[in-house]
Amino acid sequence: MLPELFLNSLTKFQKQIEQQAATLSASLVLPEPQSGRIFLRLTRLPIDGPETIVDVKSFGKRYFITVTRFIEPLRISYQSFLNKNLSGEFCVPVEVSTSECSLNEPLVKECKSSCIYDLKSNFTSEDNIDFYYLFCTDSFNCVTSFTTYPHNQTDELWQRIINRSYGAELVPPRRYSRKLASSFYA
Repeated sequence: MLPELFLNSLTKFQKQIEQQAATLSASLVLPEPQSGRIFLRLTRLPIDGPETIVDVKSFGKRYFITVTRFIEPLRISYQSFLNKNLSGEFCVPVEVSTSECSLNEPLVKECKSSCIYDLKSNFTSEDNIDFYYLFCTDSFNCVTSFTTYPHNQTDELWQRIINRSYGAELVPPRRYSRKLASSFYA
């Protein structure tokens, strides 16, 4: 769920889609304060492409990557749910995979770097755009940040984290295939 600090700046749909993604994703287990454990959550909600949440967490000297993959397009399914004024809870199928990873995994190195706390929010208040949300803590400090169109910006840190998340996403095994949005069929 988004911190209250940013809720006034995002559009209603951006808030809703992030909250739905967080609700449907793997459980969020934050480290105890000042424990030295690390937790990162990157929510990738591109307009065209697989919507995915990548978590990195540490337990002692071990690191784990958990990936929540939305099997059906989250954004399209949620827009349809809202347009039809359906009662009940919104739900789409997800696949949650976890695997231990190396200390040398590039996304783990990003989590351990102090540069991650310099990550800046840079987003547009439009609904039909790529939307990325990051939360990271080392149990002493934390950062929350949002961005849209990260590949069209000059913010190297956002680009590096997103690109490394695609590699990290391959560590946990897959069980299902994602259904493609209609724009992929063209």
